Amino acid sequence: MDTITHAQLRALAEAGAPPAVSIYLPTHRAGSGARQDPIEFKNLLRDAEARLVERGMRGTEARDLLQSATDLLDDVSLWDNNLDGLAVFVSPGIFHAYKLPIAPQSTVHVNDRFHVKALLPILSDREFYVVAVSQHDVRLLRCSRTACQRIELPKDVETKIENVREGQGEHATTTQRNAGGLGGGAGQGAAGTFHGETVEVERRHAEDVRFLFRQEDDGIRRAADIGDALVVLAGDIHVTPIFREVSKLKNIVEETIRGNQEIVADSELHAKALEILEPIWHKELNNEQETFGTALAQGKASRDVQEILIAAMDGRVNTLFVAPAESQWGRIDEEKRSVELHDSESPGDEDVLDWATLKTMQTSGRVLVVDRDKVPGNGPIAAVMRY
Repeated sequence: MDTITHAQLRALAEAGAPPAVSIYLPTHRAGSGARQDPIEFKNLLRDAEARLVERGMRGTEARDLLQSATDLLDDVSLWDNNLDGLAVFVSPGIFHAYKLPIAPQSTVHVNDRFHVKALLPILSDREFYVVAVSQHDVRLLRCSRTACQRIELPKDVETKIENVREGQGEHATTTQRNAGGLGGGAGQGAAGTFHGETVEVERRHAEDVRFLFRQEDDGIRRAADIGDALVVLAGDIHVTPIFREVSKLKNIVEETIRGNQEIVADSELHAKALEILEPIWHKELNNEQETFGTALAQGKASRDVQEILIAAMDGRVNTLFVAPAESQWGRIDEEKRSVELHDSESPGDEDVLDWATLKTMQTSGRVLVVDRDKVPGNGPIAAVMRY
C-alpha cells in the first residue's frame, strides 16, 4: 500500500459517487498502539455501515460496499508496517486505501462525495524534487517536508546512460570511445577532465558531459511527473551548471547543494534541499497574501464563507486559503444555488469548507493550506476570485 501523492489527492476530489465513504484512522508504527489499530478500524467500519443504513441502504448492501475495506483487517503486512495514519475511500466501483505521513482524527464520513480536508496538510506539504548529478551517477528524489523517496529511471535510459559513461554503443561520442569513457579524458581521470592540458580536450569533454546529462534529463522527465514542482540540483560546481544548461525541467531553483554528492545519504540531501526551499515558500505565501489584499480592494476577494461557497459553485475561485483544522457545518443545494450554515453539525450536514476545497480543485483553482492565523482576516477561509 502506497502513501498518497498530490496527484492522487486531486483525483479523489473528482472521484466517487453517492454514497461516498471516507474513513480516517491514526495509526502507530510499533508498540501496543499498533496492536489496537485494527480493532479501532473495525469499530470505524461498523460506524460506516450504520451510517449507510441510515441513508436507506440495506445492511447486506452496506456490508458488500465495505467488503474491500473490511478485507484490510486481515492484511498483516499493513498493520505491521504502518505509518502515522490510514485513509480509506469507498464508493460504488471505487476503493482506495493510503498510508498517511500524518495522524488524522479518527473519523467516518458518509456523503455524496469523498471527504478530503483531513488530507489537506499533505497538500500543503509541498512536493519537490532533488536531482543529484555527477559524471558517474544521477539520483532523483521525490520529497515533501516529511518524506523522501528515491525514483528509479526507466531501464532503457539507465542502459543508455551506462553506455555513454563507458564510451560504448551507438550513444557514445568519438571522444569517449578514444578515452575509454567519460572518466578518462586523455587517460587522466575525472580531475583531468576539467584541468586538461589543452582547451580542445576540455571542450570535447564538456560536449560529452552535455550529451550524458541530456540522457539523464530525459530519463528524469520520463520517470516522474514533475510538472510545476520545484527542483533542487545537487552536485559539484563544475557539473551542475552544465546540467542546468541542457535540462528541460521548468523550475530548477537558483541555489544548489554544492559538492560531490555520490556518497551523501538521501536524507541529508532532503534536509539540505529544505533549507533552500523554506525561504522561497515563505516569500510565496507573503506574495499570495499581498495579492489577496489588492484583490479585496478591487472587490475580487472575500472572507465571507457564504459568498465564497457561491463563488466556488460558479467556478470563480482562483485561490482558496483554508485552515484544515477548522470546520463549518451546513448544507449546500447547487440546483437551488442555496447555502445554509449551522453553528454545529446537524443530521444531513457536511463540512462546507471541505466542499469549497473540492470545488476549487475541480475547477482548477489553487488551494493554499495554512494555519488560521495565515488566512487573510484570520478566519477559516478566504478566496481570491477570477472575476
